[in-house]
Amino acid sequence: MLQDDVLGSLTEEDDGSLTGSVMYLGREIEFRLQLDTVGLPDMADLPECLAFARTLVSNLGAIEEKARIAAARDFLESYNESWRHTVTKDEWGAFVEAAKPELDGAQFGAKLSVSSLAIYNTDGVEVLLNDARMFGGHALIVSFGSNLDPVDAETEMFG
Repeated sequence: MLQDDVLGSLTEEDDGSLTGSVMYLGREIEFRLQLDTVGLPDMADLPECLAFARTLVSNLGAIEEKARIAAARDFLESYNESWRHTVTKDEWGAFVEAAKPELDGAQFGAKLSVSSLAIYNTDGVEVLLNDARMFGGHALIVSFGSNLDPVDAETEMFG
């Protein structure tokens, strides 16, 4: 167990990564710090990795906003065209189609919230976003390089 002023208690896992959690806007955000992205953990990288992780955790609001921008860029159209439409049964067993309102980018992004981070050495971070059931409970993952630029971010849906 390692104690850090910003990151809190860090637990070393069997694979050599460090895990912990921080509170953000009343939510517990779990994170995993992977010390080496190509092989065995390299403890020599620990100071730089911890510094990168501290920067990310200290700027969770900005990271969340950048992740929302990237997610809206890649998933908003899909939500508005198909995912917002649902089919349910009424009290007589007949199928009824319903649609939630179309969203703009800001409305869409406001529904997303960071739930965890996977930090890869100093190379980048994956941000797991809670989708507020817009995609049936699937998670949206936004992967950033070390520059944390939403233009360069890659996205995927998981679950």
